[in-house]
Amino acid sequence: MHRPRLAALDDMLDKLEERRAGLEARLRQAPAEEDFEEKVKKLKAEVSPQAVELIINSAFYYMREHADSETKQPFINIVRQSIQKVVIAKTPGHQPASLEVHGRIASILAAMEAATIMEKQFEALKRPDYLEKRRAGELDTEQKQKKLLDGKRDFRCTLTPTR
Repeated sequence: MHRPRLAALDDMLDKLEERRAGLEARLRQAPAEEDFEEKVKKLKAEVSPQAVELIINSAFYYMREHADSETKQPFINIVRQSIQKVVIAKTPGHQPASLEVHGRIASILAAMEAATIMEKQFEALKRPDYLEKRRAGELDTEQKQKKLLDGKRDFRCTLTPTR
């Protein structure tokens, strides 16, 4: 039994054949192997680690403070890949639960914790009553200063980086 030719199918096959030929031509023009090691060395020479860190921190700040859920989702997936294990444990009495985070994310969280402390210190300096409290001796010990900066915490966090 012989089937009649379909013009639409012939057109589709012709287009696919043209596309295949174009892709083969592009493959022949591409260099056989690229030297990525040399490219990485060149990139490292052009970009400082401080600039990269600033860009990453700025991106995380934007994501945390201003992005919508759809924009945040790819970053959330990246963060999830950096977590090995999270352990939430009871604590005695009415103390808040403890949280242990294991994995590469721990160093990121530690950096964010340091940034949060610095942010709180800056906010405290902006408060009009800060200088008054300092002059009155209400901030003369490290414990009193810490109390002013810390506020309330919902949990204790232990960070365990992975190597």
